Amino acid sequence: MTINDEVIRLGIARDATYAGSVIADLSAGGYHTLTFAVVPFLSLTVHESYAKLAALDPTLAATLTGDVQQIVARSRHSLKLFDDNRRGVDGQVAYFRDEILPAHRRHFIDPVLPFLRRWRGRDLGLFTYDRTLVATTHSATFHTGLGLDEMLTVPGPEIMAIYQEYGHFTGMLGARTDTGHTFVHTLDRHRMHSEDVRADRYYPQAFAGVEPNLSAVLTVFQAILNTADLVGRAPCTPADYSPFKIRYLTLYQVLSSLRLLRHQHGVGLPAYFCDAIDRMTADAAATLILSPPARALRNTLMHYNLTAVDPTTVDLDAPLFGLVPVHLPGHDPDSFGALVDHSVAATAADLNSLANGGPG
Repeated sequence: MTINDEVIRLGIARDATYAGSVIADLSAGGYHTLTFAVVPFLSLTVHESYAKLAALDPTLAATLTGDVQQIVARSRHSLKLFDDNRRGVDGQVAYFRDEILPAHRRHFIDPVLPFLRRWRGRDLGLFTYDRTLVATTHSATFHTGLGLDEMLTVPGPEIMAIYQEYGHFTGMLGARTDTGHTFVHTLDRHRMHSEDVRADRYYPQAFAGVEPNLSAVLTVFQAILNTADLVGRAPCTPADYSPFKIRYLTLYQVLSSLRLLRHQHGVGLPAYFCDAIDRMTADAAATLILSPPARALRNTLMHYNLTAVDPTTVDLDAPLFGLVPVHLPGHDPDSFGALVDHSVAATAADLNSLANGGPG
């Protein structure tokens, strides 16, 4: 087995173990709504490991049915945000405008008698922890990978069957549920709250001055980064492979997507929002995280295989296989971990501030 194969094998095993523990902890703690917040990370593990196992171990890969493969692929690609090559900025905004928002309105508002809609029509669910947004019903629809009709109409047991297959597959990869507690054990269920609102009233107020359909997508950014921040409540250094990976990849995708938005649509954004994006993407931490060497590290964590590195420099026993100083000279795992921690917290705080009042 080559060094590259060993890196793939160990990465998949660590992610599978962590995924199994998260699923078990969410179930035991009754945090069912948080499943929608972490599902893109679980799908990343299943999708990317499946892609590698299809070549390395076809028998194991065959345990995932074709229908679930497609669901996992759609869910995993949602994590790319604006870096999705198929949709990009305009395509993601159009997906919310033309599909997600109308589908939820048809399902939750249109059946209500017109004279009651002002009081009873609600088509957007908000899920918060400590009053901080971690998921919405729209972000759940975006991330689960289910079709719109399935997400809104398929009975709960059928949806659960899909995630049971997730669990079975991660179990085949070596996932266990007795390997220690995840970030879920740092949470207090009484701090988890939900609220139903109207999307056509909520989005124009979030990210003041931003076009409402774009605001809907930015709310996904806000929620997914806040979820990554929650993941960091448990130990989350590069030595803690999977939780650190979740935080780093989420931070990378949010910063990269904001930079892409600024580059392509800066003319149509409020000045305060452009200034905020510039501040978030141009400080020292973000500059390093978005640099080409860091992208090589991101690619290895995303896809498991080594990227742009001499295999002889790999240390299988070191945090992140010893790749931090290889890709980012001048940094070791501790310094890079501290940088990511700072940037996750700062960027999440910035997005929350922008969503809760804009420039004021």
